[in-house]
Amino acid sequence: MLLVKLIIPVLQAERKRHPVAKEFLVGLKRQARVDWWPSLHALQTVQRFVPPNRRFVHKDAMGDWLDIGTALGLSLETEQKRHEKEGTRRCSWFACPNHRVAPDNTVKPMSCKGCGDAQYCNRVCQKRYVSCIAIPS
Repeated sequence: MLLVKLIIPVLQAERKRHPVAKEFLVGLKRQARVDWWPSLHALQTVQRFVPPNRRFVHKDAMGDWLDIGTALGLSLETEQKRHEKEGTRRCSWFACPNHRVAPDNTVKPMSCKGCGDAQYCNRVCQKRYVSCIAIPS
């Protein structure tokens, strides 16, 4: 994959203590920790919906995404556990800044009274997150 081929020279430069490469990789890894596992999980989730004649493309994309994580020193198990742990602190509304990254400890998320699973930063996010509707029993 092109992205992995682009990262390898930067990794080699970082090993030689090149300050710009080191700074770039720190930022890249920081951002990858936010997006890498959720993206991989999404790829795994949609796998069964990929048409049979396109599965090879999907398989290649998953392999490349795993390679990127490995090149950046990310562990599949560690990132999965971290995201599951932080999941109870992240807002369920996808457009909220606290959806991708867990907020600091000053923000106490509220649980949905209907399903009990969804978390919100505030009433605004709860109103905008229309996917969670309490089903009457």
